[in-house]
Amino acid sequence: MNETNLTPRQNIILTLINQSQGISRLEIEQKVADRYPASKPTIARDLNILTQKNLIKVSGKGKNTTYLPKILNPLLWYVDLEKYFSLEADERLDSATSFDFTLFDHLQNLFSEEEIKKINRVNKSFSQETKKLTEDLYNRELERFVIELSWKSSKIEGNTY
Repeated sequence: MNETNLTPRQNIILTLINQSQGISRLEIEQKVADRYPASKPTIARDLNILTQKNLIKVSGKGKNTTYLPKILNPLLWYVDLEKYFSLEADERLDSATSFDFTLFDHLQNLFSEEEIKKINRVNKSFSQETKKLTEDLYNRELERFVIELSWKSSKIEGNTY
């Protein structure tokens, strides 16, 4: 997402809120207590920070306050990757035990109108430029692209060549 820095406790609170349809501060305190014991004011401060960083929404007041995900599409939720991968797989709060087939239901509306326009503009430009190439040159460029893509994706995964 962005350069938002969250503490491990705030990450867990954000994950709990994102996985809920609305959760109270008391429920958050109870679920966080086993990993990161904290006082009520500390949890309240964490919730205020998440609200100020525009990562969650608040509904209601007083005892009826519930915390809701700001973004409903789980594919767009904030994830601190360094902290996520620093934990063992079974220590991760939101790790799945099997493939989540509902993932496909969330593949709509991932891009804003502005992003879609930019993608279309770049695609049109690319199509016009590739029409100018000979078939042989096009195939060589495609081969170079595939090799570069393979190498970089492997590097992202931590492999070395």
